[in-house]
Amino acid sequence: MFSKVSLSNVSFTCTRETILFSFVPTLLTRAFRNLILNAFLHGEAETEAALHICQEGTVIQITVSDNGKGIPEKDQENLFRRYYRGTGTDEKTEGTGLGLAIVKNIVSMHKGTISVSSIPGTGTAFHIRFPLS
Repeated sequence: MFSKVSLSNVSFTCTRETILFSFVPTLLTRAFRNLILNAFLHGEAETEAALHICQEGTVIQITVSDNGKGIPEKDQENLFRRYYRGTGTDEKTEGTGLGLAIVKNIVSMHKGTISVSSIPGTGTAFHIRFPLS
């Protein structure tokens, strides 16, 4: 079963009707809100974001992606550091550089991992994996 819901410039897909996972709702809401809002904060007017969830064996794989400007490779290794603001943030002064550090902390608290892949001019994807226990 495959479902898709689209709200404005954000789409959601999940490959299963139900995935059982114990988590703190307020924390994961904050993490995913940070990731999605970053897509629009650092993107253009036509930026679209997508949230895709699937279960692979005993792991939940969640991808939050966008079709925005992308992140230069030299910035990707520092994204999850506290107070780090990428080199392309000079024209947009919003933010403190804490958002992605907070996301990583929340994911880690749930025994998960997060990584990023990005191609400048094409977009960015954050890959989150949670073990099912």
